[in-house]
Amino acid sequence: MRNELFIVHQPKMRARTGEITAVETLVRWQHPTRGLVGPNDFIGLAEERGEMRRITEWVIRQTIREQKSLAACGHALAFNVNLSAKVLADRDFADWALATVREAAGPIGFEITETAMIADPHGALRNLHLFADAGIKIAIDDYGAGLSSLAYLKQLPAHELKIDRMFISGLSSSHRDPLLVRSTIDLAHALDMEVTAEGVDSPAAMALLKVMGCDVVQGFLLAMPMLLGELRAFLDARENGAVDRIPTGFNWLGKRTEKG
Repeated sequence: MRNELFIVHQPKMRARTGEITAVETLVRWQHPTRGLVGPNDFIGLAEERGEMRRITEWVIRQTIREQKSLAACGHALAFNVNLSAKVLADRDFADWALATVREAAGPIGFEITETAMIADPHGALRNLHLFADAGIKIAIDDYGAGLSSLAYLKQLPAHELKIDRMFISGLSSSHRDPLLVRSTIDLAHALDMEVTAEGVDSPAAMALLKVMGCDVVQGFLLAMPMLLGELRAFLDARENGAVDRIPTGFNWLGKRTEKG
C-alpha cells in the first residue's frame, strides 16, 4: 500500500484578507485495480492492520519535502497533517515527530479529532502538550461531529478549532446551524483559539462566516485538494490575479463527501 500512496493539499484562506497562509495535507491511495481510493475507505483498514504509524510517518516526511519544495518557489505556508487515534498517544511516535519536524521549512501542525482522545486520554494529552510546547500548532478537526465535550476542549492545548462541514452546509438554509456555528466561533475565541470552517462551498456561506467572525475558511469554493505542482500553479495564479479558485477538474478527493 505504501508505494501506492500520495498526498494532496487543500488551501486554507484567511476569511477577511483572502490570504492563503496554510494547507491541510491529505493522503490518498492509488490502488492498482480499484483506482483512486479516498481515506474514508482505507484508514480504518490501515488501523486494523497496524499500519497507521508507518503511514503517518511517511506522510509527515513527504509533507516536509513538499513544503521545502514550495518554499523554494517563494510560497511559505504552514502545513497541517492529520493524526490518527492509533498514533496520538504513542510516546515513541511523539519523540520521532518532534525530532522530524525540526527539519521542516516552515510551521507543521497536527490535526486531531475529538474521538481520538477516547482510547488513551492521558497519553494523548501528554503528547499534545509535548507538541504544543515544541511550537507545533494543534487543531481540533471536525468539531461538532463527535462528542463535542467541553471537558476535553478546556484541557487540550489547541490553537485552532475546525467546525465540521455538516454545520457549514446548512448555514443558508437552516435556522439552527447559524446559531450553532456562531456560538462555536464565540466559544473558540473565548478560549484563544482560531476558527476554521470546513466545507465552505457557496458564496452565501462565505459571507455569513465573515459576518460571524470566522478566521479561516476551507472548501470547494476556494479549492479542492491538489497535488504539489497544481498547488504551486494555483498560488502563482492567485498572486498574479489570474484566478480566484482552482478549476473543478483538479479533483483528488475520490468522493465529494470527504475533505473539502
